[in-house]
Amino acid sequence: GPVRRRHVLYVPGYDPEAKARSRSLFVRELIRYGRRFGLTERAVTPVEPTPEGVAWRIRAARDDWRTETTFEVLLWDDIVVRDFRRPVPACLLPLAGSMADALASGLTARLFRFNWVFACVTIYPAVMVLLLGIGAVLLAWGVAALGRLAGLPAPIGWVAGLAVAAAGIRAVRPHYGRLYVWHLLHDWLFNWQHGAGRRPDYEARVERFADRLRAVVAEAGDMDEILVLGHSSGAGMAVEVVARAFERAPDLGRRGPALAILTIGTSLPVAAFNRRAGKILANLARVMREPDVLWVEYQAPQDWLNAAGFSPLRDLPLDLAPAACVNPVIRSARFAEITSEKTYRTMLRSPFRMHFQFMMANDRPGEYDFLAMMVGPIALADRVRDPAAAARLVQPVGPEAEPT
Repeated sequence: GPVRRRHVLYVPGYDPEAKARSRSLFVRELIRYGRRFGLTERAVTPVEPTPEGVAWRIRAARDDWRTETTFEVLLWDDIVVRDFRRPVPACLLPLAGSMADALASGLTARLFRFNWVFACVTIYPAVMVLLLGIGAVLLAWGVAALGRLAGLPAPIGWVAGLAVAAAGIRAVRPHYGRLYVWHLLHDWLFNWQHGAGRRPDYEARVERFADRLRAVVAEAGDMDEILVLGHSSGAGMAVEVVARAFERAPDLGRRGPALAILTIGTSLPVAAFNRRAGKILANLARVMREPDVLWVEYQAPQDWLNAAGFSPLRDLPLDLAPAACVNPVIRSARFAEITSEKTYRTMLRSPFRMHFQFMMANDRPGEYDFLAMMVGPIALADRVRDPAAAARLVQPVGPEAEPT
């Protein structure tokens, strides 16, 4: 039947600004979506605190349907902010150690065999830092050589060279920030540490989120659907949260509303390919075998930050028979079909813009429709069962929105 009440538990990715970004992005895209597809009602309440984050409620309607959605953000951006506060020089030794381990253990090779574009993104910060270091050394050597030609003593020449190299690094650092080098550097370190079981702060947060999920299910009342949503690095976390919740309450999905997981833009292989990722693999296997929860994964090969093509059953050493697995259902978001030509060209020029299209409004109807999944009347299970019917329910009545 139609969904009248829904509770979304959203796990953001590795984003130090997740609290502010989640709200502003959602409201902006809901307005764009409402204009394009003719929502007759789209009311959003102010932000309210929750035990593990923040939430707001949405009332949406069109023609003969009306829904109420509670959109709750499970925040772990404080962990990310602490990571970002580490000085870059303090990250260089862990970066070198993690890259050496990834090369020696075969993690990097596995990533390249799986998806070479995605693998290039994972090594991108290390390569850029290496190039910066080589450039600084060459600059210092060149200044010292010019000093010798000018008749300066060698120590003075090298001091001058080091000073110029340091000034060059300071000048380049802001440009590296705009190229997302530092963001992806911290992201790589986090995923490598998580895969190696070296992030107790993350593990504790997953346990708290699992408790929150159990509480939401217990208090669901006449709720029709509970959706655990994970984007980017939050995709793996969302699955782990559900797995831990089932460990404590094996009958979690047998009572109350339909329980589903929606993962989008996942970067899960970075952590799951780690040779020490036994706990992650156990959590994934738990959900893959669970008949009382639906896990749907949408992927986009155009998104460099998304591990497109990833299938946990095929790509991970889980020792599971295919017949024993009911999850995940893997689909393509088909960005080229659900966005206008102008929007699509804009996305292709900006990797992070492409990555966040997973959480933005469609220009055209399609199976993947983030706003319809959040505030529409069709449950996720019905959407993947009959995508054409889901797309027919929302037809455009307004102009295509300008790309953002």
